[in-house]
Amino acid sequence: MRINCFLIIILVLFLAGNTVSAQKKQKNPTKRADQKFELGEYYKAIKLYDKALDKKRKKDKMSKQKKAEIAYNMAEAYNFINDPIKAASNYKKAIRYKLDKPEAYLKLAEMLRMNEKMDDAIIEYKNYIELKPEDSLGHQGLRSCELAREWMNDPTRYEIEIFREINSKYLDFCAAYDARKDYQDIYFTSTREGAHTKQINDRTGQLFSDIFVISLDRKGEWSDPEPLDTIINSVWDDGTPYLNDKANTMYFTRCRVEKKKNIGCQIYTTHKDGGYWTEAEKLVVLKDNENDSISLAHPTLSKDENTLYFVSSMRGGYGKSDIWKVEKEGGAWGEPENLGPEVNSEFDEMYPYMREDGILYFSSDRYPGMGGLDIYKAELDSNNNWIVENMKYPINSVGDDFGIVFQGTMEKGLVSSSRLRRRDNIFMFEIPPLTFSLGGSVKDLDNEDMLSGAVVKLIGSDGTMFRDTTDENGEFKYKLKPNTDYIYVVSKEGYLNKKGTVTTDSLDRSKDFSSDIFLKPTRDPIELENILYDFGSAELRAESKLELNKLVEILNDNPNIIIELAAHTDQVGDDASNLQLSEERAKSVVNYLIEKGVPSARLKPKGYGESKPKIIDKRTAEKYTFLNEGDELTPEFINALPETDQMDKANQINRRTEFQVLSEKYIPQN
Repeated sequence: MRINCFLIIILVLFLAGNTVSAQKKQKNPTKRADQKFELGEYYKAIKLYDKALDKKRKKDKMSKQKKAEIAYNMAEAYNFINDPIKAASNYKKAIRYKLDKPEAYLKLAEMLRMNEKMDDAIIEYKNYIELKPEDSLGHQGLRSCELAREWMNDPTRYEIEIFREINSKYLDFCAAYDARKDYQDIYFTSTREGAHTKQINDRTGQLFSDIFVISLDRKGEWSDPEPLDTIINSVWDDGTPYLNDKANTMYFTRCRVEKKKNIGCQIYTTHKDGGYWTEAEKLVVLKDNENDSISLAHPTLSKDENTLYFVSSMRGGYGKSDIWKVEKEGGAWGEPENLGPEVNSEFDEMYPYMREDGILYFSSDRYPGMGGLDIYKAELDSNNNWIVENMKYPINSVGDDFGIVFQGTMEKGLVSSSRLRRRDNIFMFEIPPLTFSLGGSVKDLDNEDMLSGAVVKLIGSDGTMFRDTTDENGEFKYKLKPNTDYIYVVSKEGYLNKKGTVTTDSLDRSKDFSSDIFLKPTRDPIELENILYDFGSAELRAESKLELNKLVEILNDNPNIIIELAAHTDQVGDDASNLQLSEERAKSVVNYLIEKGVPSARLKPKGYGESKPKIIDKRTAEKYTFLNEGDELTPEFINALPETDQMDKANQINRRTEFQVLSEKYIPQN
């Protein structure tokens, strides 16, 4: 909630005796509503404002200015009890009635942001900036809208889901684990029925809260939540429990209410004795707080339990509510110390949680943020300064997000949030383990038929090796390890092997790699593209060597094949010259491959001159629209083409270098 005794700490202020008496005699619902509002009894104030409006509506005597003031106060009250929809509606009414308060636009923008109406929120932030350009809050609000969208489009690795077994139709928030029971006992705060009091809290309209416990049994089922005994739960608000590592001491917040007394929230403790909790006692933290007028709440401790962190609005802070700490000195708590401006701001900071590694988590409604309360993470750097960062989406949302706790050193735990139905619920979160996989299909390159029974071999940089075959649909899938480089080789009889690489190194998100692998059949000659020579020459041009380097890779990936290197010419020139030239060109290719380390026994040069015209395949036909699949580029066919340009292209297609697999039985020499 935006306001309860644990969220924004408010002293329970009571008017002096004569004012209280006057209130009892006061029959004007508007003035009574104002008094309740000033007391922080927002739920009661809303009812009285509604009554006042209804009464005045009938008599039709209320001025627009008064309507504007009431609408604004109602908006503030709805804001405090975390009903951003009704709060936005009433801020709009106040603006429509010409309320002379520019901050109404700012607060309307904040409520619209919490309602996920970012475009409308941006309009109202701009309206506020126009009225108060010197105030940075309007500009920070605009930036918050931008960041909220960015963070939602690029979420962190955390995954979050509602904890259905623990939540009710009431407010459920601020959980704590029992680490000694393997985190299977959870203590939490709730305003549900079944607590020890049926009294309604005039601030929230909810029952006063109690601490409940829920347990996971051996069958993996959660028990029904049960309230703790009355030696811990009181008739007032009790909640925000914190358990030490041994789970033998619990710290929690209690907010008492007593007439004619200024009483703030206080921290209480209880201890396990014989497996049972003892009667709760107030923890003496401040020496000069005997009448409890200074609020202290939201306790959390360091791992050694010698430092207590808590929230207070005492003097010396930086904003409304700040996070403070005290250290044990000779068995007693020392002087409180503010955590400073890196952690605390002009806004509210609350719900601290100290992990055992010394990282502090807390909530704040500071800018920039997603909306409402956001959870922040704070770490001390080498200079003992706090470095604070927003936990972003999905830990944070446009609603209030607070009360985060972890299961020891694991990146999983519980968090409270009003993101659903604008009511506080407890959510489970975790960073799931990184998972990677490589999957895909193996196909024939020429006809794209699926190839079942193809061998897929995966070799990892960590020395692991996996081997499997594709299924009847030509598909395969492997699990991959994090931070590992892999080489995969795909093979099938009658096809050239295909090699590829994939890596999970440095990836911080799970990923499924997908690849369609095409194997080239060895049944037909395979053309080498871009093997170029100068006119009438057998000397390879530089660009040809780039293509031949690919052939070297193919031969290395297929160490058992023996190939014929075939060179072809066009019809220009006499047959004998063309045959000789093609033989010399084939030998040039073979010589280059030998220079690159390919054994000569695997290479058979052959010149064909113009004796084997190209037969057009499907891909060539798609590239040259004047040719059809199956056309044979004989001299008669080429000379019959209607255009000179087409004849030149056909001759160019005939000038080619190919290789044909002759055998797959070559045995490499060591």
